[in-house]
Amino acid sequence: MKRLIGYPVLLMSLAFVMYAFTTPEKKAVLDGKGISFFEGSLEEAKKEAKQNKKYLFVDVYATWCGPCKLLKRNTFSDAEVGTYFNENFVSKMVDGERGEGLELVRKHPIAGYPTMFVFDSEGNLKGKVVGYQTPSQLLSRVEQIIGK
Repeated sequence: MKRLIGYPVLLMSLAFVMYAFTTPEKKAVLDGKGISFFEGSLEEAKKEAKQNKKYLFVDVYATWCGPCKLLKRNTFSDAEVGTYFNENFVSKMVDGERGEGLELVRKHPIAGYPTMFVFDSEGNLKGKVVGYQTPSQLLSRVEQIIGK
């Protein structure tokens, strides 16, 4: 009888953890106060950055990555982060394990997810940030990279 009571609790806990790491992902990107991510291809994002003389910010994530989802929910949705990035960057999200993300990761190897790249308007890599960052940490790191 003891085992029967333990399994439902385990299953409910697992369901809660899965829900916590998957549900907020779209809201963080679409809520309007955070970073506005470019919808086109990475190549189109590069052209957009060059035309507007902005930096290119590329978030390389994996669909299974918990810290990536937390970054989207807690940091990319932050109003201050959104204002700063939307003014200074063309921002793009890329799945590092699919499509154009595979080519990016081959050209610029990463040690883990999430990894965020900062390129200048000409497409030159200025720096990268690895791992989960709070809003203030991300702003500080990116300002160091671009020298502002």
